[in-house]
Amino acid sequence: MLLLNQELKKYIMNRKTTFRERLKDGSIGEKIITDLLNKKNIPYTMCKDYRYDIKTKNYTIEVKTDFTKTPNVIIEYMENNTPRGIAKTKADIYCIVFINDLEIWLIEAPILKMILLNNNFKIIDKGNNGKMFCIPKKEIKHFFKIKPLNYEI
Repeated sequence: MLLLNQELKKYIMNRKTTFRERLKDGSIGEKIITDLLNKKNIPYTMCKDYRYDIKTKNYTIEVKTDFTKTPNVIIEYMENNTPRGIAKTKADIYCIVFINDLEIWLIEAPILKMILLNNNFKIIDKGNNGKMFCIPKKEIKHFFKIKPLNYEI
C-alpha cells in the first residue's frame, strides 16, 4: 500500500477550489507516480516543459491528475489556439491518476492520440481557455491498463 507523506495528505484533505490551488493538482499525480517509481527502485528525472513530466531510463510519462467525481474523463488538447496536453506531449506513456476512483490509467501516448483522432468523442470548447475531449469513462476505459491506487489518507 502506498503511503503518502503527511504534507501531501494534508493538501488532498484541505484542497482548495481556487484556480491557483487547482494548479497544484497536477503535482499530486506526479508525486504518486514518483512514489511508485521509488518503491520499485526505478530512477527518474522530472521534466517541467511540454514534452513529458517524468523520464526513466526506458520511457517518459505524461501525468494528469483528476479529482472529479464524474463519469467522464477530460483530455485537453488545445489552449489559446495552441496545442496542449495530449496534442503536444512527447511522452511514451500517458497516465491519468483518478484520485476519487482510486485508479491509475496507463496507455501509450501515440495509441491514445490515434484513438482520439479516430473516434467521434464529444469536444468541449472553452474558447481561449481550451479545447478538450469529454469522454465517458466506460467508452474508453478498455483501451487503458488500469492499476489500483492504494493509499491511506
